[in-house]
Amino acid sequence: MPKRFRAVALTFLFLFLAFPASAVSLTIVDGEVFAQVSGVSETPIPISVAPSEDSITVSRGANSSTTAFVVSNRSITISADHVRGATLGDEASSRGGAFFSVSGPGGERVPYILTAAYEAEDEGEEPGRVYMSVSMWDLATDQVIFSALYTSFDTVDEILGFGVPGTSGGDLSTQGHSPGPGNPALGELFSGRTYSISVAFVSGNNSGPADAATATGFVRISFVPEPSTGLLAGAGVLLLGLGRQVRRLRAQCGAGHLR
Repeated sequence: MPKRFRAVALTFLFLFLAFPASAVSLTIVDGEVFAQVSGVSETPIPISVAPSEDSITVSRGANSSTTAFVVSNRSITISADHVRGATLGDEASSRGGAFFSVSGPGGERVPYILTAAYEAEDEGEEPGRVYMSVSMWDLATDQVIFSALYTSFDTVDEILGFGVPGTSGGDLSTQGHSPGPGNPALGELFSGRTYSISVAFVSGNNSGPADAATATGFVRISFVPEPSTGLLAGAGVLLLGLGRQVRRLRAQCGAGHLR
């Protein structure tokens, strides 16, 4: 296993060994993912049940976008894999989201851990635009419970995100309830209540000369039953050990508010 994946695997192995799979129940109410390149897109594919997984790919000229999802009984992952050309107007993007509810035994709340990263690999010293957003809403109260938006224009081989050491907020960021680039988002959701999570990844050459680039990213929310403080702290330590690289995470690891 590549070194950059070991901390990811250890983190979720810890969670899955600490809590039995039957302890958390995730229900997908509705959802879908999109792939688009330079204005061309395919019909979105639905996210409808747990467990399930699928992907969609669209290509045009030098540009290609693959968007994938993996839903288990205790996590939702949406990932992106992009190839972008060097011509002005070239762009590859992925968007998606889901309405969901989650329940755990013997309590009204279920803790979650949310991490995200989007890594660009530029072919030269002229980077294009790199953008990532993540938001989560409580539909019962119509309140934002998490939001983070990151944009980078000037950094070669940028890595946007949070919960993965080495990620950054880019040149422009609106972090709302984001924990900051180095930290995962930890919180609790009410059992049985419906929430939405929405994500977007964009690699674009929109404003001037830019070298071709590839980019990969993921957003993952995982749920566990109410842990002891020690177990939650242990999970946090493992998450902070995530490697800087997220290249080629695709579906195994992994716009705006869906209404």
